[in-house]
Order: sequence, then C-alpha cells, then structure tokens
Amino acid sequence: MAKYVFANAEEAKAVYGEPTVARRKTLVTTREVQGDTEVFTRAKGDLTAQRGLDLVVVPIDGSDPYPCKIELFAGDKGAWEEIEVGSGVYRRKALCQYLDIPEGDEVVCKTLEGDASATYPDAIAIGVSGEVYTYRRTWIESNLEPV
Repeated sequence: MAKYVFANAEEAKAVYGEPTVARRKTLVTTREVQGDTEVFTRAKGDLTAQRGLDLVVVPIDGSDPYPCKIELFAGDKGAWEEIEVGSGVYRRKALCQYLDIPEGDEVVCKTLEGDASATYPDAIAIGVSGEVYTYRRTWIESNLEPV
C-alpha cells in the first residue's frame, strides 16, 4: 500500500494528475426572512438571519433551510446563479475539483482543521485556494456531477 501526505493541490496533482471538475447538484430557492430576525437551530450552534441583510436558502431536496447573505445571490458577482432566468431556482456557481484515490493508496491531507485521512474509494478535494481535504465517495455521488 502506498501512503501519501499532501499539504496542497500541487503535491496531490503531481501524484494523481489532473482533477475531475464537477458542480454541485443541489438546487435551492430562496425566501425572505420571517420577521426582523429568524433563528435556525443547529447542533453546532444557532444561525441567525436578519431581514434586509439575509435571505433564507431552501434546498429543493427538502434538507434544512439556512441563512445566506443577500449579495451572494446578486447578479454576476454572486456565488449562486439562477438555472433559468425567472425560475427562482439556483445552484452554486463555483465548480469543485477532486482527485480519486486509487485502490491500495492511503492519503493524509493536511487541512486547516488538522489531518484528514482517506482511502479508496474516497477522493482528495481541492479548495479554491489550493488547499486539500477529503470527500467521501457517498458525498460525491449525492452532491456532485462531473462537467
């Protein structure tokens, strides 16, 4: 079994080549904040949305809604794009990149939060700043589609 430790995308690409580029499958709609402030309770702490500053993102798949800054939905500079003009349905603009881990390899990614280990069939995710972390295969299959 080969074992690799990667601190950044360039190190991982040197071993595994060019990454797969994918986009998120998740589609969402938005709604206004109910009242002046709306609180979303989560296991790791509450999220708060404020009318005029935030929208509430409502995933079409039925998962929990969450607050998001209005400007992230604002035209060409926003992080989300409407899938069809006037539809009110959005998807994230950013593309994801990942490298499949071959069977028999073990990988340790030096992430900002600490070391993350992965093996086949999982993957090495590449962040927008060239950082590396791990994707579980089940997450990839549920959330991403290659482009």
